[in-house]
Amino acid sequence: MNPITIELPIPAKELSPNSRAHWRVKHKHFQEHKHLALLAAIQHKPDKPYKAAAYRIYFRLKRKQDYDNFHSMCKAYLDGIQAARIVENDSELRPMGMERVVALLGPHFVRITIWPEGEEV
Repeated sequence: MNPITIELPIPAKELSPNSRAHWRVKHKHFQEHKHLALLAAIQHKPDKPYKAAAYRIYFRLKRKQDYDNFHSMCKAYLDGIQAARIVENDSELRPMGMERVVALLGPHFVRITIWPEGEEV
């Protein structure tokens, strides 16, 4: 099976674990980002969902970013991918790393690549 690659916008700063935003504001952004990932992932839906999968996150930002916080900010995207039935359960999504694409020009983005378990590169 080929890996599935989904490109999404950088998550809202309110989704950061360090954000002091009200829970309703966080929830609103979480639901919006989950829906964005669902719409992007549904186009790549496999015939049957992966039982287990690995993923890698690539992102492009000008500023430095704490990888742990950024991973937490992407949780809504992973939930949206699970809602699109790419994987049966998002608890079976295993992180394979995160990489910051260093470029001062060009759009900011998050690219999530998902491989079925045992086919990681």
